[in-house]
Amino acid sequence: MRRSGVFTLALLAVPLAFCTSTAAFGVASVPTSPKSAVTASVPPGISHSASLFEAALIDYTTERASAESAIEAETSVVANAQTALDASAGKTLTEDSRAVLAPALDLARLHLGFATAEMTAATADADFTVPVDGLFTDRPNVGESTATLDRLTFSWADKLASLDSGLPAAVQGVTDAVAAWNAEQARLAAIEAARLAAIEAARVAAEQAAAAAAARSVKAQSGWSGSSGSGASSSARTVTPRAAAAAPVAASPAPVRAVAMFNKNVWASGFQAEIDACRGAVNVTARYGVAVIAEHWSCGGSRFPGAGTTITLSGVNSGTYRVGGTVAVLNVATDGTSSIPRGYDLLYQTCINGSSATMAFVALTRVG
Repeated sequence: MRRSGVFTLALLAVPLAFCTSTAAFGVASVPTSPKSAVTASVPPGISHSASLFEAALIDYTTERASAESAIEAETSVVANAQTALDASAGKTLTEDSRAVLAPALDLARLHLGFATAEMTAATADADFTVPVDGLFTDRPNVGESTATLDRLTFSWADKLASLDSGLPAAVQGVTDAVAAWNAEQARLAAIEAARLAAIEAARVAAEQAAAAAAARSVKAQSGWSGSSGSGASSSARTVTPRAAAAAPVAASPAPVRAVAMFNKNVWASGFQAEIDACRGAVNVTARYGVAVIAEHWSCGGSRFPGAGTTITLSGVNSGTYRVGGTVAVLNVATDGTSSIPRGYDLLYQTCINGSSATMAFVALTRVG
């Protein structure tokens, strides 16, 4: 047990010195004056008790410092584990790793509480509010003070590292799970970007085809259709001066209006119940205080066209709109309706990949 070796040496060393002194006093020179008797030496029992007290004090302060370091280290580990658990909410593909970390964290926090309580009790018993070298300075009973220090232990602090040795591994498991979730989100985002790029390419091709068809129609109506047959007279193929004068006007067609290639039905006004019905987009303006239509990703949000597309809305918000870019991506856990952008004719909301942590808001500009 603690300090047993120190006690043994003290008990052996002091009596030997005392016996030698006694022999010397008895044989050589017994004090003959009151002054000599007063200044001879402190009685051996007091000297022995003081040495035991000093040894106990050294052991106590050393073990207490070690316990403080262990508690400080465990406090840091618990804080980091809690941060990892909080930050991983909604960002793991499964809850398996979080289900391992949560109870391990609770147990570590319990052990830390025991160690802290033990430290508080030991501090109170040893009167550690005064400097270390001032403990028990009056020493009304040195033996009692020594016994007090001997019984104070820091067993919980000594065991913290071994009791909660699995906590770092549990934290690493959650960290790895979050990394896997991020990789999956990146993969899905790349797929979505490719899909939107394909939609945009199809839109551009359709507009170009429409413009080419309109140009051919204008050219045919201007009289430049070519020969009507080998028997036609030369005058039939000649443009008259009046026709020639009018030709430049006929050859400059009015701008071709973009043809809407996509229609979205806004079937009702409401909020979550109507959105969950999955019957089309829902006008949620009354709930948000901003002109917004919303739709689940799986109910049509994943197929909403990209920027530059002209679309038609039917139902509550009927009209023709030009799709702009994504103007905000909000998190339901940290953002509110005040974070929704203002100043647009209409916004289309959908949760990317079905996650409420990535609520996308796309600007729509009314063009008809």
